[in-house]
Amino acid sequence: MGVLKVNVGGQWINVGGLGPLPGRNLIDNGQMQVNQRGQASAGSWGSGIMVDRHWIQNNGIGTISLSYVPRTSFGGTLPAGRPDPGSIHYISQTLAEASGALAAGDYMRWQQSIEGCNLQHLMWGTPAALPVTLSFDVYSSVAATYVTELFRIETPQRNISKSWSVLAGVWTTITLTFPGDTTTRVTNDTGVRLYVMTYQGAGTNLTNGTPNSVWGAFNAIEAAGVTNNFAAGVSNVFSMTNVQLEVGSVATPYEVRRYDEELDRCLRYLQAYTLNASSVALAQSFSTLEAAALINFTKPMRAPPSFSYIAPLSDYILWSPGTAALACTALGQFGTPSPFAYSLRCTVASGLTTGSATTLLINAANRGLFFSSEM
Repeated sequence: MGVLKVNVGGQWINVGGLGPLPGRNLIDNGQMQVNQRGQASAGSWGSGIMVDRHWIQNNGIGTISLSYVPRTSFGGTLPAGRPDPGSIHYISQTLAEASGALAAGDYMRWQQSIEGCNLQHLMWGTPAALPVTLSFDVYSSVAATYVTELFRIETPQRNISKSWSVLAGVWTTITLTFPGDTTTRVTNDTGVRLYVMTYQGAGTNLTNGTPNSVWGAFNAIEAAGVTNNFAAGVSNVFSMTNVQLEVGSVATPYEVRRYDEELDRCLRYLQAYTLNASSVALAQSFSTLEAAALINFTKPMRAPPSFSYIAPLSDYILWSPGTAALACTALGQFGTPSPFAYSLRCTVASGLTTGSATTLLINAANRGLFFSSEM
């Protein structure tokens, strides 16, 4: 016997006390559980990913100290009926600049990108275009008005913005419903086709004018309405968690996923190797100075990834039984990467035997090899 379902505001709901259907949240890692980069805190933050799939962009608004910390670290109770992550971590931003320093082009925002292939069920670009509802829990140390924008990467680009306000020092649940966009279909590909962004502060280039309150051709006045209260004072704090974007005009209860489910989604965009004294991959030397290590990914990535590592190089070694450990002097691409594997060129000063097998190891704590296909 099948499960009876009804459609409420475009969202299919199980009947009989089973709750909303799983798989509805378009946001990955909404409770910030997955942190493959191992970030604990960061100062003077520019643009980058703090925890998996969550970008923080700081374009000129002083020094932002980002922390990936337990909610319980500064207290405060999440709104009734919302899942409390307890000791599960979340992103907290703390400002460290005197007020009055915003330039016209400055801004600070959180964002996540979504692939076109994951948006096809929205039916945007047709008369049946479905609305979407964004919900999240937010803490602000100051009373302020912030702005959330949906930004479509199509030809032409399109966007829509909504402002919302919070009181100081309390957790608040924010619910924003955006209409479906009946203009321009979503390209069915693995590239970014939708950005979900929240502005904590912005200069006049993004605020001096009237934003798109309905879907329209891209309007650069993306953050009109933000009060800049957060960006105007030293040690102001902004934190968020339980981020969910779903089809329909109703915010359903947050879809809590197991850690392994969130990790599986995040591995499509980043795969990290960070364990101290661990074997990363088998390799074969093709000269006395170089070897190729084949990294077979845990699951296929979104696209052929880029490669990076945490220095110093001497903490990555090639090791073979009966020989000395050889510190790498360079690491880089060998051959053509694919979504399934990456061939890593490992260079040493000397000591390899041409044609012999060896093993690539990480030989220190707080080091890592990172393969990213983020958008």
